[in-house]
Amino acid sequence: MTKLFCLLLAILVQTQAEFERIPALVKEALSEGSREQIDVRLAPGVYFYDDLFLELKDVDAPEASLRLSGEDAVLVASDGGDRTYTLEKGYVDLNAMKPVDIRTEMRHARFWPLRVPFRKHLYRLRCREIPVPKDSLGDATLLLTQWYISTRYPIERITKRHIYFRRDKVYETGMLSELRYGRCFPRYMLCYPPKDSLLHPCSAVRFLHMDGVRLQSFALEGIHFLGNGDRNGDWLIRMQGVEADSLLVSGCRFEGIRSGGFWVERTDGILLQDNEFTKCYRTCIRIQDSCLGARIISNRFIDNGYQISNGPVVNCKGGDFLISDNYFEDFSYSAIGLGHHYCVESEGGLSGIVERNEICMSEAFRSTVPRMLIDSGAIYVWTRNNGLIIRNNYIHDIAGPHGNRGILCDDGTCNVHIYGNRVVRVEGTFCIDLRMFRRVGWMKGSRVHDPNTGNVMYGNIIDGRCRFRIRRSDPTSHKGANIKL
Repeated sequence: MTKLFCLLLAILVQTQAEFERIPALVKEALSEGSREQIDVRLAPGVYFYDDLFLELKDVDAPEASLRLSGEDAVLVASDGGDRTYTLEKGYVDLNAMKPVDIRTEMRHARFWPLRVPFRKHLYRLRCREIPVPKDSLGDATLLLTQWYISTRYPIERITKRHIYFRRDKVYETGMLSELRYGRCFPRYMLCYPPKDSLLHPCSAVRFLHMDGVRLQSFALEGIHFLGNGDRNGDWLIRMQGVEADSLLVSGCRFEGIRSGGFWVERTDGILLQDNEFTKCYRTCIRIQDSCLGARIISNRFIDNGYQISNGPVVNCKGGDFLISDNYFEDFSYSAIGLGHHYCVESEGGLSGIVERNEICMSEAFRSTVPRMLIDSGAIYVWTRNNGLIIRNNYIHDIAGPHGNRGILCDDGTCNVHIYGNRVVRVEGTFCIDLRMFRRVGWMKGSRVHDPNTGNVMYGNIIDGRCRFRIRRSDPTSHKGANIKL
């Protein structure tokens, strides 16, 4: 490790031991009143990080800068000294340098789940499987789709025609939701402990946490994050209350991330540009409504949503944000999520522009059993918005089991302008959908008392159905003509 001291602290990391010294060196350099420009560069190689590897709290150094960069440097979450299988661990093949999903592919059930008579909490799912002896199941679990969520149940036994599982936990949606809302059979995956003992189990979750930090600038550039663990509600990188003239995340690659990717809260002006997210399980980027001026530009999001949840790939609640020129391919619910549910209390954020993004599903993704939840949209908009513009996006080749729209504005959405978009080849449902749902105004807990107002649509290019309901008594809404191919 080489260091040059003046106003510049340059740290070149070439070994695992040097990598582990980074937190101590950075914290020492960022002492109160620091003016140093701290440049941490990772040489090509593989480095393992423990949980909460770099945690910066209550740092007040407005004249100091911090840059973490690496060309061909790969960061892998450590196993924490415990290789025992748990559902929360991610797995990585260190020889091939790629994440490994230990579940089966998505499969169709042949009927809805049914309770086994006279057996408490025991259900069976009709399917076609290779029988597995009970003593060979171990901690096998069943992942089952239930409307807009997926659920997980421990498996009792597998026969040629049925999977028997225990329903010890009751979820927010019922087990017959696919029948009630989609008129379709559910889909499922089986998850077994890995048979390959050489796979590296990732236990560590969070690499970077910044809370109450003031700097001149911060940059994270050119680093490949490969795999991590999952912990309920946690994220690989979490920024809270960060103040800086420049906040940049650029040229990084995030692959096989089991937890959430980025969480940004009470932090203005962050720029995420030219990054790539592939085979990640949960939301890749979440911008909270306490953030202003977030920019998500020219990133690539390929084959994400492996957790099969309703978390969008990019979930933006901020104010004056810009999501532009990104490419989204293959996801399990929505590529971009915007706004708040009608029961969520919020006074800030919820305004910005979504433009020039391409969102699609590959032919290979669409031709297999869909790894999709029902009742979704490639762009999904919740009810509460303070001024949202969706324009000039290209959305195409969207498919799914039921109700997988191009643009979905749900539950009486307000204050959204949709124009100039090209939405084509959306299978079996609406290209653009904003339904009338006025009862949101008097539902228990609702913060929206005047739904379906402030909405404008015109000039979109579509080749299918479009539903856009406005209240005729509302002068702030307008439904213009689209161009039908």
